[in-house]
Amino acid sequence: FSRFQRMIRDLSKKTGKPLNLLVKGEETELDKTVIEKIGDPLVHMIRNSADHGIESPSERTAKGKPATGTIHLEAISQGQQVLIKVTDDGKGLSREKIGEKALERGLVTDATLSAMSDEAVYKLILSPGFSMKKEVSDLSGRGVGMDVVKSNIEKIGGTISISSQENISTTITLSIPLTLTVTRGLQIEAAGELFILPLENVIETVKVKAEQIRNFKNNYVIAHRNEVLRIIDLVDVLCLPSTNTTISGMCSLVILKVNGETTALKVNRFHKEVDILIKPLEGVLGELSGISGASIQNDGRIVLILNPAEIV
Repeated sequence: FSRFQRMIRDLSKKTGKPLNLLVKGEETELDKTVIEKIGDPLVHMIRNSADHGIESPSERTAKGKPATGTIHLEAISQGQQVLIKVTDDGKGLSREKIGEKALERGLVTDATLSAMSDEAVYKLILSPGFSMKKEVSDLSGRGVGMDVVKSNIEKIGGTISISSQENISTTITLSIPLTLTVTRGLQIEAAGELFILPLENVIETVKVKAEQIRNFKNNYVIAHRNEVLRIIDLVDVLCLPSTNTTISGMCSLVILKVNGETTALKVNRFHKEVDILIKPLEGVLGELSGISGASIQNDGRIVLILNPAEIV
């Protein structure tokens, strides 16, 4: 966190806004690989707070706020996860303005927007190319930023949440794993290929008869434990070659929990639980959607590790 103090001083000069950075939890320890992966996302988030969130000194004094804007950067250990929060005491997020921009860009419909929770609306700012700025500057307005944050955080198995109060504050919370090293995974097979699902997202594995599965609005769904679950076919998601395009016979489903949402992932078969050493993918391979890394098996095979957050 120490490098961000200088960044705040530079941002203060560029924006013409007096800014103050308060840091807490800097003694929190993380795997070096994770720290390297979250550097760019934190830069984007702090720049957003300074440029989008904090008002000009005249606006702040008119609202009865101190002229100096404050950004809080905090790390909190929570079991095998670390929460990193970036909070600013600026103008907050406007559900109405974000909704208007999302409608304008065709990201949602009027009906969908009215049914969305505040956090779901706020998360629209994570969409690729989304920007609330009308003018492009060297700090913002190019539609590049928060979608990069989301992508980078999900690639290391993390999640992102947003809360805000208009004219009071905005908090963006990253929930990230302590380490990218050894974890438990479930081996699964799709289209003859072996993959690994992180066990932390797996609730259970089930085999169901095809007649238990229904088609609803062009989506396959199943009633499971008093809940209607959407079925995602891994073969379709990863564009794997498959001759079987219909659901028939017995189906193997992995019940996943991602960001509070329960979903069924259709695979060809389950294998065993394994300990995996995750190797992040770099370069062109690092851009693969739905994949968080790779693991070398005991027999020397390289197996891709799936990212449930991106798949769902």
